[in-house]
Amino acid sequence: MKYFCFICGILGSFLILSTAGAAFVDVSSNHPNYESINYVQGKKIVQGYSDGSFKPNAQINRAELTKIIIATNYDEADIKTCGVGTIGLSDVAANAWFASFVCAAKQRNIIKGYDDGTFKPAQNVTFVEAAKIISLGFGQQLPEDPEVWFRPYVEYLSSQSAIPDSITTMAQNITRGEMAEMIYRLHAAVESRPAQAFDDGELKPMTDEIKAEQKAQSTTSTTTPATNTTTNNTTDTNSDNNTESGGSTSGGSSSPNQPPQNPMICKSCPAGTIGQPGNNCACEQAYLEEQCYGIEQCGTLEFTCGEGYEYYINDEMCGCKLKADILTYWLVSDASFKVNALDEKPPISHGVYQELDSAGLQAALGVKNMILFFHADWCPSCIAADQEIKDRIQEIPADAVIFKTDYDAETTLREKFEITAQHSIVIIDKNNALQFKQTGFTFDDIVSVLEKIGEAEELSE
Repeated sequence: MKYFCFICGILGSFLILSTAGAAFVDVSSNHPNYESINYVQGKKIVQGYSDGSFKPNAQINRAELTKIIIATNYDEADIKTCGVGTIGLSDVAANAWFASFVCAAKQRNIIKGYDDGTFKPAQNVTFVEAAKIISLGFGQQLPEDPEVWFRPYVEYLSSQSAIPDSITTMAQNITRGEMAEMIYRLHAAVESRPAQAFDDGELKPMTDEIKAEQKAQSTTSTTTPATNTTTNNTTDTNSDNNTESGGSTSGGSSSPNQPPQNPMICKSCPAGTIGQPGNNCACEQAYLEEQCYGIEQCGTLEFTCGEGYEYYINDEMCGCKLKADILTYWLVSDASFKVNALDEKPPISHGVYQELDSAGLQAALGVKNMILFFHADWCPSCIAADQEIKDRIQEIPADAVIFKTDYDAETTLREKFEITAQHSIVIIDKNNALQFKQTGFTFDDIVSVLEKIGEAEELSE
C-alpha cells in the first residue's frame, strides 16, 4: 500500500538510537524544552535521528506519539505479543514499525480510530488528541464528558502542571519538544516549570491560585463520584469528534425542544460555514462535498479529509463529505441552510498529485503544466513537503499535475535536469519548456510559478 510505504519512510530515521547521553546537535541549552528532552533521552523514552538531531520544533504524528506513550508505560514483551492482525484498522499493516504499539494502545482503549476504520498514522496530533492519548497512556481512568470530549484529559494535564506554556490553543499541533515536555512533567512529577492551566474552558497561564484550586478539586474528585460541574458549554476545538473522542456523533441535545448542540470545529460559526483549525479557526464556507476527485483517480490519491468532513466514494467520485452530525445540526437549527451552501458544490477543477509513471508522464506532456517533485522516503523535509502538497492540492489549478518522483530510482531524470539533491522540483510548462528548478522549495513556490505561467498564457491569447 502506498500509505504504508509513506509511513515506512519515517522508520529509518525516527527509531535509530542516538549515542546514550549524547546531546542533540539541534537542542541548545537555551531551548525551552532542553531539560525535558535530555530527560526523555536519558530514560531512553525517545531517540533522535541518525544525524544526531532531535528536531524539537517538528510536529509529531499519531504513529510516533502512540509508539512513545506505549513504550514509556508498558512492558516490551506485552507490546510485542499483541495480536496486530486483529487491530481492525485498515491503514495499519501487520509489519508496520508502529503496528504493535497501535495494537497495544487499541487493546487498552487508549486509541480508537476513525469512523472509516483507519488510524491515519501520518496525521499530525493536536493538543487535545495528545491529551487523551497521554492521559490514558499514563493509566488515568477518567470519566467521559458527553459535551466536551477532551475536557477530562486536558483537566488532568492541567492539574499536573503538564501543559507547556507554548501550547495556547486546543487545536494546536504539538511538536516533538512539547511532547517531551509533557512526558517529562508527568513521568518525573515536575510541577515547577511554566505551564498553562485549563480554567473556565480556556487555556491561560498557570498561577499559584489556579494551581491550589485544581489541587483542591482533584482531592475532592477522589472522594466523591465524578460529576461534570463545569458550566462552560463551548464546542470549540473538537479536534475530531469521531476519533480519540470516545464521544458521540449525535451532537447532543440539551432538551427535546431545542436543536442539537452545535458540533462545530474550533468555534460556533454561522450556518453554512465551518471552523477550520488549519486556518486559525476561521469560519469558511461549508459544502456537502469538498476535495472531490473523479472516480478514475480514486484509489490512486492519498489525502486526509478536513475537520468536520469524512471520506466517501460512489460511482462518480470520491472525496470528503460533511459529517452527518454537523449537517443534521444545521438542517435542524437553520432551515435556510438547506438552500444555500448545500446547493453549491465546489468545482472538481484542481490539479492532481500522483506517483510518477510513464503513462501519466506521456499523458501530461504538452497538455499539463508538470511539476516533478524529487522525493526520498529517508528525507524528513521531503516527507513534510509531501504532506503539505496533499493538504493543499486544491490550490493547484486543473491544468497542472505534480508527479512524486523517486529521487533514488529516477536517475535518468535526475541527470537530465541536473538534480543533485532530494527535495527538489522541476516545473515544465505545456510547451515542454523548463520554467523553474529549485532545491529546498516551498509549496508557495509552486503556486507562484504556476500563477506566472497562467498570466503568460493569458497575455499570449
